[in-house]
Amino acid sequence: MKIFVCAVVLLLGSVPFLSSQIAAQPAAAAGPSLSSEKNVYGPPRRESERYEPSMGPPPPDSTYIGSSELLFVPEVNEKVLAWIDYFTGGGRKVFERYLARSGRYMNLMADILTSEGIPSDLAALVFVESGFNVHARSWAHAVGPWQFIKGTARLFDLTMNSWVDERRDPVKSTVAAAKYLKHLYELFQSWPLAVASYNTGENNVLSAMRRHGTSDFWSLRRLPRQTREYVPQFMAALILSKNPSQYGFNVQYDDPLEFDEIAVGGLVDLKTVASICDVPLEAIKALNPGLLRQRTPPGASGVTLRVPPGTGELCLARLASIPPSPVPSDEPKTKAGKYVVRKGDTLSGIAAELGVSLSALRRANHLGESSMIKAGGVLSIPGSKNAASPAVGPSRDSSPSSGSFEYKVRRGDTLYGLSRRFGVSLDELLKTNGFSKNHKLAIGETVTVPGHMNISMGGASRKDSKDSLHPSAPQLQ
Repeated sequence: MKIFVCAVVLLLGSVPFLSSQIAAQPAAAAGPSLSSEKNVYGPPRRESERYEPSMGPPPPDSTYIGSSELLFVPEVNEKVLAWIDYFTGGGRKVFERYLARSGRYMNLMADILTSEGIPSDLAALVFVESGFNVHARSWAHAVGPWQFIKGTARLFDLTMNSWVDERRDPVKSTVAAAKYLKHLYELFQSWPLAVASYNTGENNVLSAMRRHGTSDFWSLRRLPRQTREYVPQFMAALILSKNPSQYGFNVQYDDPLEFDEIAVGGLVDLKTVASICDVPLEAIKALNPGLLRQRTPPGASGVTLRVPPGTGELCLARLASIPPSPVPSDEPKTKAGKYVVRKGDTLSGIAAELGVSLSALRRANHLGESSMIKAGGVLSIPGSKNAASPAVGPSRDSSPSSGSFEYKVRRGDTLYGLSRRFGVSLDELLKTNGFSKNHKLAIGETVTVPGHMNISMGGASRKDSKDSLHPSAPQLQ
């Protein structure tokens, strides 16, 4: 125990935690503000309450629970140190870029996590998930700073349609992530296990615990490798984010997020808002990354719109005197089983928007893998009366409780990849199909995917980006 305490003190020293007090931020704790109240979130705080050795060693779940805050003390072991070595060596430039981005969102996210009753330090998961890129999108269609897939996002009340994707919203997605992490902690009573489940799904963690007969994360050797590395990556990122100068980082943090929030109804063009506020359109879009089409959704009332600080009242007054914008002609038409292609659309994006698989969309429209689509073209929606052929199996984000279904194997598919895509454990997939662990899939082979409720999120190592923190994991003996 003395060795553990010394290791923590050596690495953390007298480093403050990200959020020493619960800030009274109405946008985070009590929903959107309908006034023009100013919201300011700066870079990570470094002059607040400090960790002291007198606090003693952490309890088994590495969490201090105080009267006004929750503190997370990362474990320090060979794996964590290996990732610290990587982030301060070969991965230094990328991690420094992530540190800079964190200045815009870190305290916002930390305050929301605290208000939801979980350690604010869990905001450091975003270093590993997306590098604080609100537009991050993985190959598995996990989106936003917390990398939600659609199925999990819906479970935690995030809206996704052709107008809005709240997975990109730094406030709403953080509230959803906090609720999910809290659910996982209540299930496992251990933050390392909860964080591992955030990456791979709770069924995989429960299965590994049963196999090994232990609830110690570090002893679960049968977890996927990316999950075994995900937890120490997070802990290493947390340590570095609290001690950047100690590790040689000279960080120029992005400007803090500042905004007023107003409530608008009907279709509001962001170009109009930018003109009223006398700022570039990109500034309004950056404050509202969840809006996909430079407009608020038509027919909606009480939509929260963020505008530059000090402009809320003016913007409300000016918008009240402007007639609502007409619904644009490029609104996607999905009635009667048809979809009209818009400028910038891709087949994969349309499939994700309509909740169908990409392969089913191609089959319904006799399109090959290299086929192109053009704006104004009309696509048949799989499963509708006008579709050329029915969809085979649901999409990745189909309801997990809808029962088993069959999936036809495509080039590049693996059993492990399918288990992650459809949110089931590899063991269940093998058992359902009578496969051995060494079974090799063949193109065109039919795989039965079992249906059950397994909340699973997109893990950080699946993030598609040249700006990535995820090379091969450090090799440990």
